[in-house]
Amino acid sequence: MEMIEHPQEFTPPRDAFVNSRITDDSLDKLYRTVGIREIEEKIGYKFKEKSFLLQAFTHSSDSENTATESYEQLEYLGDGVLDYIVTCYIFTKGEGKLDPGELTEIRSALVCNNMFAGLLVDKGLHGNILYSAPAIRAKIAEYVSYRKMSSELQERESRRVNGQARCTIKSKDGLMLLNETEPPTMEEVEVPKVLGDVFEALIGAVYLDSGHDLHTVWKVYQGFNPEIDAIMADPPRNPKKLLHEHFQNIEFGKAEVRDHNVRIQVTLSYKGKTYRFAGLGNNRKQAEIAASKCALKNLNKRMYQKIIQ
Repeated sequence: MEMIEHPQEFTPPRDAFVNSRITDDSLDKLYRTVGIREIEEKIGYKFKEKSFLLQAFTHSSDSENTATESYEQLEYLGDGVLDYIVTCYIFTKGEGKLDPGELTEIRSALVCNNMFAGLLVDKGLHGNILYSAPAIRAKIAEYVSYRKMSSELQERESRRVNGQARCTIKSKDGLMLLNETEPPTMEEVEVPKVLGDVFEALIGAVYLDSGHDLHTVWKVYQGFNPEIDAIMADPPRNPKKLLHEHFQNIEFGKAEVRDHNVRIQVTLSYKGKTYRFAGLGNNRKQAEIAASKCALKNLNKRMYQKIIQ
């Protein structure tokens, strides 16, 4: 077998163009449509080759951009880069005190579609994506509205809980009234995959444009304020797992389809009483997560603040 003595050097692409016939005027129009300058200002990085950024924000459904491909390849690259730099950081920051299971749990919380989607939306970059599918627009609008409302509610609850000496999320009378009629219900809004994909594609674009400079990539990533240290100190937990750890006689009921949503009811025991909570989602898994969140929010908000949103 022939051995390769020296690794082959990889030359990054100079640009993302696939259409040599596109005119400068058409290209300038595309750059203005996607908002190149706005994106650069928000992420704190100025692209030498703007076509990478154009590709990163182009969904496969878009028909206007014929200059580049859609973001899929950059998404693949960015996913690998993010996984590497985040893994290196938490491994080094952990100073050998975290076991493999803890490292995996933290990385899973940081390197996932939900986290990336939230970072992109919080930076206000969801409006720069080029796409033509109405369904995507509706899902993004629903998620952005849900995230804003959820953030405001969590901020209010955090101020309320942190100001109390003990965890008494609801008065005794409040708990008694929880299940006298229809059980409290929470809906799990689907996180549009396109948002997390674009975030990964953006990181991939920065990686290529910077000449594979991981320091630059890390600086851009940190600019999104991912709160890595806070998550390492107190990793978010899966709400369904938390429910099983802290409550008794937990039983998830049969799935019901209501208005194109799946509804799941969970029954559990708490301080000698039985309570019912319901969750809505696009599928059974989402509905169970929503029902678990609903139970935690009503019975123990300190645990609710620790869950993966």
